[in-house]
Parts: sequence; C-alpha cells; structure tokens
Amino acid sequence: QLARAQALQSPRDVYRVAVLAVVLSGCSFSAQSADRGETPDAGTSGDGTSFVAGCQVQDPSLRLCLDFEDPVLSPIVRDGSPFQHDATTQNLAAMPRAGEQAAMFGSSSQATIPAAPDFGAPTLTLEAWVQTTSIWSSSWALLDSQHYGLGIAGGSIVCVIGDKATSSDATRYSGQWVHVACTNDGDHLTLYINGDAVDCSDNGHVKGTGDLAVGVGLDGGIDNVRLFAAALPAADVCTHAGRTGCAAGCAE
Repeated sequence: QLARAQALQSPRDVYRVAVLAVVLSGCSFSAQSADRGETPDAGTSGDGTSFVAGCQVQDPSLRLCLDFEDPVLSPIVRDGSPFQHDATTQNLAAMPRAGEQAAMFGSSSQATIPAAPDFGAPTLTLEAWVQTTSIWSSSWALLDSQHYGLGIAGGSIVCVIGDKATSSDATRYSGQWVHVACTNDGDHLTLYINGDAVDCSDNGHVKGTGDLAVGVGLDGGIDNVRLFAAALPAADVCTHAGRTGCAAGCAE
C-alpha cells in the first residue's frame, strides 16, 4: 500500500490516500459536542484570565473562526463566529505568530467539530495560517474527509472540494508561516498562497457535510482557521494574508 501511495501523483489521489491512511491508523474524525455548561463563562479562562473573544474578521458569510486566542487551548477552543461551533481539542500548546497566539500541533493533538449544515454551502472559502517542515506528509488545516480539505500533502499545498482539486509546490514554504486559502465560487475552485492566486480548476460540488477536523497530521503551527459560506473576493483573501496588491484570481 505504501508503494502504491508513493506512485500516486494527482492532488486528488494524495487527498484520498491521506484520508485512507488516517482511517486505517485508527484516528477518528468523530467530534464530540462541547458542553458549554462545563466551561467557564465567555470572556474568562478557568483561572479568571481574560481572553480575546470574537473573531478578527467580521463577514456575514463567516461560519467558523478559530483564532486560538484562548489562554487555555484544551479541552475546547472557542469559535469566534456567531455560530458557536467550538472545537473539542486535545494536547494543543500555544505558540506565537506575528504578534498573535497560534496553536502548536503534534502527533497526539486533535481538534474536531461536529457536522453542521453551516459547513455544506455550495460556495465556500477555506483559509488558515500553517507552519510545518513536514511538507511530504499529510497535514490538513481543515478537513471534512468526505467533502473537502485544505492543507499540505505530498510536497504540495492542496485544496480539494468535491471531485476537483488545485495544488502548488510547497517546498519553498517549508518551516515558514504561510497563509493558504481556497474559494469555490460556482465557476472556479481557486487556490491562494500568501494572498496570490496560484492554481484554478472547475468548480467543485459539495454534496452534504460531515464532521470537521483541524490540524489532522500536522506537526507544527496553525492559526486563524476560517470557513465562509461564500467565495471571498480575491482582495479579501489578500488582506487576510496581510498583503495588498496580490495576484488576482482565475481567468474567465
């Protein structure tokens, strides 16, 4: 099976192998609902420390926003969107990123979110900041194993939505913080790296929704994991990457 996996070249094949490998290894995507009654009141941690509530991005299409600003990152990371899709987590540690707090993932880390209709919109944007040196293994920033995924696998930055995939070389970003995003607008699936559009395909079709997993297989850092029920304009993706004047999207 390993030899066969190494022989596969397409991003879609990499995606399928990554999902299969996780399933066979016994890692589960099943998410348990966070019981808000068992957590501190919004605005404080268990020791009374204040944390940043809400999300740095305000957009009516925002459905999930994990900015990892909570002072304690386990057993829950709070969703800063209005939809309160908190992630149930294990073994996350805080780490810095450009003056913000991010989350460090390792082999025993998990972050899962139960399936919700909010995650299955026909037009989508997925985005996150990711840092890893393990670019040849599968590191998914955001993954619905049946419908879509955004991450790094097989030496490429990859976005898969439905039966469509986009990818671009990841080797130049090894060990660096890199902003990755993809949009699915009804005509095109577009992959962005640090705000620049780098690859496009036909629109992918989302048929349903499943549990979401954050940081699957990641050995490194992650921050600002977001899902929008709309395809953000290229200018907005550029802004979220901390830049201006990025390369635009797909040709018509």
